[in-house]
Amino acid sequence: MRKTALTTAFLTGATFAFIYAEMIPLMIILAIPGFIGWYLPYMLYKKIRAKKNSAVMPLVESQYDALYAVCEKGHALLAE
Repeated sequence: MRKTALTTAFLTGATFAFIYAEMIPLMIILAIPGFIGWYLPYMLYKKIRAKKNSAVMPLVESQYDALYAVCEKGHALLAE
């Protein structure tokens, strides 16, 4: 089972504990790992995305520079 599905199950259990059984302590016990399980992966995703972007951006910029040089040469040929 995926971690997101597990945390969703915790939050579902917390919701049912509150609505149907009116068990507030159980709701709190189930809601805390559910919210942590939703918040933590998103923060890790943002960190990994920033790291990958910083690694890939120089390659993308070099490709833009090469494309710009080709377009300049094409423009020079058309302007003659």
